[in-house]
Amino acid sequence: MVLENGDLINAANPYIVKTLSDGLHVCLPTKFSDVNYVAVAFSDNVIMSASENLGNHQVTKYDELSVTSTWMPGGGKFEAPVVRGMPYATVFYENLTPSLTFGGAVLSPSGQVSGSRFEVKLNNGQTWIIYASSDISFNINGATFVASGQFSGTIRVAGFFEGGNSDVAKLDECAGKIPTGGSISAEVQGD
Repeated sequence: MVLENGDLINAANPYIVKTLSDGLHVCLPTKFSDVNYVAVAFSDNVIMSASENLGNHQVTKYDELSVTSTWMPGGGKFEAPVVRGMPYATVFYENLTPSLTFGGAVLSPSGQVSGSRFEVKLNNGQTWIIYASSDISFNINGATFVASGQFSGTIRVAGFFEGGNSDVAKLDECAGKIPTGGSISAEVQGD
């Protein structure tokens, strides 16, 4: 997130993410394996962004388990905590117009949607659940969801593969609990 252009991949598990000038790029990786290797490939399954030009980002917080990147476009704030083991990708929006672009064709929903929870089914076998901290309206054009106006609060996404082992009820239950950092401690005997 901080080397060169800050565009290297970061494995937060289960997601792989990139922080780029247009926001947080999230991948729910597909595993490729053979007897001699296991590999995953990065693809933009969802780009969490804003209609406004976000510009450059910087690391504003870090600890043993997380890195928070922040973009400060004029009059707004876009902040993404990337935490090891995060079941959701999260962005804190402040006076910005959320925009989400999916990497596959959106099968549903379409048109305009309003509320605080949306299920997005893609043609690649993935389903993504969007959680908003308060009601929001999205206009859907192809694979892009753009809010109808500026928003202050959180947008979270959680992805899973159809037919996989996913607990949607638990994702719904915990959607309001947002990890933003962590620490590690250890005790040793006999050293």
